[in-house]
Amino acid sequence: MGKNYGKTNFALAAGQGNEEGIKLNQKLYSRRIEQLSVIVDDENYMDSIGGLTSNSNYISFIHNMYLALISGRKITSNMKSAITNIVWSYAKHLREKNDPALQQQKLEYINKVDSVKHKLNECNYTKGYTYERVTLSRIY
Repeated sequence: MGKNYGKTNFALAAGQGNEEGIKLNQKLYSRRIEQLSVIVDDENYMDSIGGLTSNSNYISFIHNMYLALISGRKITSNMKSAITNIVWSYAKHLREKNDPALQQQKLEYINKVDSVKHKLNECNYTKGYTYERVTLSRIY
């Protein structure tokens, strides 16, 4: 899929749908189409959720839902629900990203973890023991 998450990947696919379906989806789901367009174009968000292999399936799913909307495909109730969940998830991501209190909390947590790592290095434990503790600190 690469780093090009944007609409350019979907331009040709949109032309392959039936005209009636495209017009109907534009009429019924214009707001969702705009929202998914923004989500697909947000490379920072796509990179942040694409770090794990399992999440690359989620990225494909987001693209498939966007493609279904712009190509005129019939949208089922399950698809509507999934699209709504995608938008809510993105909105939550934006709230967390822009929340100064949460950013401060994350920074404090990172500082605590760094402090533990520093203290661990000062103790001169064996490399194996240190590795186990650093690995545990990444998990929690």
